[in-house]
Amino acid sequence: MKKTIDFVKNHFYVPSFKDPTQLAYEIIRIVISLLAGIFGFVVSQVIYFIDYPLLQVSYIGEAIVSVITFALFYYLIPFAIKAIAEGIRNIVHQTLKEGLLKDLKRPAPKKLKLKNFNTKPVLLDTSIIIDGRIKHLIQENFIDSQIIVPQFVVEELQLISDSKSKIKRDKGKRGLLILEEIKKNKKSNFKIYPTKPSNDVDKDLLQLAKKIKGKVATTDFNLNKVAKISGVPVLNVNLLANLLKTNIIPGDTISVKILKKGENNGQGIGYLSDGTMIVVTNGFDYIGKKVECIVDKVLQTDAGQMIFSHITTSFLSKNFAGDSTKKSAKSP
Repeated sequence: MKKTIDFVKNHFYVPSFKDPTQLAYEIIRIVISLLAGIFGFVVSQVIYFIDYPLLQVSYIGEAIVSVITFALFYYLIPFAIKAIAEGIRNIVHQTLKEGLLKDLKRPAPKKLKLKNFNTKPVLLDTSIIIDGRIKHLIQENFIDSQIIVPQFVVEELQLISDSKSKIKRDKGKRGLLILEEIKKNKKSNFKIYPTKPSNDVDKDLLQLAKKIKGKVATTDFNLNKVAKISGVPVLNVNLLANLLKTNIIPGDTISVKILKKGENNGQGIGYLSDGTMIVVTNGFDYIGKKVECIVDKVLQTDAGQMIFSHITTSFLSKNFAGDSTKKSAKSP
């Protein structure tokens, strides 16, 4: 019996009526299926069974056709709705993308004249556009340089938005929208730099930065390293975010919820609200709980801060006392 129930759950849609919206959907679905069944009953009778009743018994054939029609409509409606919704989503996505690209790909002169700025122009790569934080830095005047986006970066965003992967498609669409917002921002001097199609976007981006004596803005860790080796100035938004984080030093007491096991035995891992990783010695037993820790060491890397800590004695004492009280209460 259990295997039969599992088979039905895995292969057929089993409705849940906890959600009022779902209940309304099921009612509509049943009504449509009933109407389809009635329609099948009437049509089959008029066309065939009125003259040739199945097994010489009235209404048996019509009833069978009606039940089959009902079942088909009931189980095909979700697939039809899903297909229609997907079709509408694709049409909207394609229309939006074409509109953005048409605006971004307007004709540009063969040689782009860069305005004279006191600072070097900033070239945006794909990662920082999709990340989105650069938009706010420009909007709040933290970056007042000329903003340059090479044509091959726009084309790469378009390729990502056409990806078969939904995650990549959403990232590409997000990048195109952010690019359009940067362009419309009156505080930014935004230009699309005309270029040929690129087979290696990162390499061509660095070459272009050298050519126009500009900086590269990126969140890509590897591109950041290659740019430094190549002598190209880099604006790393992740590094900026790390520098602006709350300054924590050894000896500070912090509270953190331990979420998972660490790499070494007994360690627990948690995160501060800004995403900083906290490694807690002997924190494994407290996974899912919030603990008080004392900072032992702060490790600064290009990827961010990593804080090593241990649980405070006072917290351990309180926790031990609480556990002892619970055990005593359970004892007869």
